[in-house]
Amino acid sequence: MVGRSGRQSTWGEDERISVLLVDDHQSFLDGMVARLEAQSGEFRVVGAVKSVREALQIVAESPPDVALLDLKVFSGQRLVEEPRIEAGLEAVRAMRQLSPSTKIVVLSAYHRPEYVARAMEYGAIGYVLKSRSSDEVLESVRQAHAGQVSLHPEIAQELLKYLQGAEETEDKVDPLTPREREVLQLIADGKTNQEIANELQISLGTVKKHITNIFDKLHLRSRVEAALYWRSHKHIELPE
Repeated sequence: MVGRSGRQSTWGEDERISVLLVDDHQSFLDGMVARLEAQSGEFRVVGAVKSVREALQIVAESPPDVALLDLKVFSGQRLVEEPRIEAGLEAVRAMRQLSPSTKIVVLSAYHRPEYVARAMEYGAIGYVLKSRSSDEVLESVRQAHAGQVSLHPEIAQELLKYLQGAEETEDKVDPLTPREREVLQLIADGKTNQEIANELQISLGTVKKHITNIFDKLHLRSRVEAALYWRSHKHIELPE
């Protein structure tokens, strides 16, 4: 098992994305450590552990930039126990409380929208299926570090329908203007209102007005839902 890194700091190490891995399978931990460390110094693994208890110790002592967390893990509270989904969900909540700056990406074999919804509600910024390639997992870590919501389009669409209580329907005509779609994309990219204003060269008040219109038209309640909508509908072309 890989624990907290014992390597001494080197020049430029602080620029790496520090990553904590939490999974109940040692083979997965070993494989992901190897993949992360093979990325030409882009990542720094600060821990690779099997239980929530061990993970929270690391987060408390040396908060990572990104935590990649299996949804079904050991709590670490008992000598003999089975990994549980509830333990993973509670780990998301506890990590966010300990280190609000740490971006959490959940990695799971389960994609039931209620699990995804709870993970996002508790503070996860990404949710990746274990069936995805290791390259996609690494990209999710990069996106999370950049403050971007990381969800496969299919998961995003299922989650959005679940949150809105909508029945499955075919794609509808996009009600947004081209400018509103630009704003929506920047929200999905993790930009603040001021950053959106700067990038589009419009006033902060105009940005807020666009966001209000977007939320009203799409029946959204939060920036996370806005990002989910973009992830699941970005294939719709802008009107000419």
